[in-house]
Amino acid sequence: GTALRTRIRVDPHGVQIYGAWIAGDLDLDGLPSDAKFGLQLTACRLDRPLTLRDGSLPWLRLRSCVLPTLAADRAKIGELALEGCAALDGDGVSLERVNVTNDVRLTGTLIAGRRHAGGGPAAPTVQLRGAKVGGRLCLERVTVVRPAGGAGPAVCLTAAEIDGSLTLRGATLRGAAGPALQADLAIIKSGAVLSDGFAACGGGGGPAVALDGAT
Repeated sequence: GTALRTRIRVDPHGVQIYGAWIAGDLDLDGLPSDAKFGLQLTACRLDRPLTLRDGSLPWLRLRSCVLPTLAADRAKIGELALEGCAALDGDGVSLERVNVTNDVRLTGTLIAGRRHAGGGPAAPTVQLRGAKVGGRLCLERVTVVRPAGGAGPAVCLTAAEIDGSLTLRGATLRGAAGPALQADLAIIKSGAVLSDGFAACGGGGGPAVALDGAT
């Protein structure tokens, strides 16, 4: 038979979605690295998680969106941004061992995970363990709330490598039964800025900010 090949042309500005209500999963897991276009969601509502585990995109930008969970563990991304968003009643933002070539911006965003029953260990509300960021990691004016019911940090940067700066200007981090910010063994090559009303409240009797072995 004759093989039919379909060429899909995508605008150089990538796939841009405005004002959509997405009721099901937005599953981009394993998206191949030959994807030449990025994805931008603006003023969208997602009832289910957006996932890009083990996938690849030149950029992923969410602006003024509401969603339960963003999970991009082990993904390769050129630029990642959540600006003016709300991630509520899900598993927060999970970027474990993500590799981002340029900046990661979680700015002006509220991230509050669901309550965990049983009081045992659970994933951080913002997980960046082992992440590699080629630019800045910017969490300006972000609010991260670790709900009651699970031990662990609100924001985890353990063993993360950040070539640029870590900026937490105006951020509010609240842990329930652990540090608000845990960055043990992290390497931040251009310094860290915790100012302009930065607030960290830990729980469980330990430190609010843990930087053991950090550089």
